[in-house]
Amino acid sequence: MVMIPRHELWSRKYRNSPYMKHFSPLDLEERIKDIFNLLSTLAPNGKISVAVGKNINEEMWRKYTHTLCEMEDRYGPYPNGFTHGFIESTNMVSPTFPNIPASKIAIDIAGGIVPGRLYKFSKKKYIYDMYRSGIFRIAPASYYSDPSLNAAIRDDELVFNGSVSISLKNFIKLGRITPSYGRLEYLVKARTNYYVSCFSSNYTYREFSDFEADACLIIKDPRVFISRLITAGSQTLPGYEGFAGGVKYLDPVLCDPCKIDINFAKHFKYAYQNEYRAIWAPKEPISELQAFYLNIGPLDDIAEVIEI
Repeated sequence: MVMIPRHELWSRKYRNSPYMKHFSPLDLEERIKDIFNLLSTLAPNGKISVAVGKNINEEMWRKYTHTLCEMEDRYGPYPNGFTHGFIESTNMVSPTFPNIPASKIAIDIAGGIVPGRLYKFSKKKYIYDMYRSGIFRIAPASYYSDPSLNAAIRDDELVFNGSVSISLKNFIKLGRITPSYGRLEYLVKARTNYYVSCFSSNYTYREFSDFEADACLIIKDPRVFISRLITAGSQTLPGYEGFAGGVKYLDPVLCDPCKIDINFAKHFKYAYQNEYRAIWAPKEPISELQAFYLNIGPLDDIAEVIEI
């Protein structure tokens, strides 16, 4: 029995349903860069690596193969069709080799990475305000679309958009049946602005760099912490409802727009952040909100701080 390589099976499947045929070459380049960013990891020795074996990110390798397949069908084998040097602008993790990542040294001192914890990355001043006094700056979702923010933080939290390639029903024109195809753009918009506080549900050595942080609040008991945070927020914001949960990372060309929960949905390019968020949404729609500071009390009983 001949075993067909996995990438060939993925290519065949894509060609049976080429969902990126409506993409421009620039769209395909951007998708490749997003995938590279997710596949690359910072290894404990400080080198750039990719997950292999049982930890392999099969979904991203499949998307990578599909994207190359679409470009190859148009222009021939890689690198045909791609702009020379386009990959250099990818927002990838930065290596530290030959030095051990400072983020690894810091978490090892704290006992290593423990599953089930939450992490908040920021500047030392703000992290110690959180730890000692429980003071958190709560920003409206609209704040994160500020173009001055770095690429890891900047995102339009109130909108999720994408495009799909559609094959419409044939229509009759001048007595002839004419096939109709096209690119359908869609946009899912939040019914209201809302308040949000974001955390990471995993620690991967790269977050200090991504978030321009030099300290991290390790939340050892997320259940107690989130309860305190949501309760304090709801008391401070009468007329708002508080929720918390993990973000779902969606592929804008493969997801069902009708099933998107905009409050907990982000483009898959942010999946390396493993975001867990608390939100407070007003019962009546409102567009303009101002950031405020929330005090939930000292966290020394359920958290600790590490620095780099």
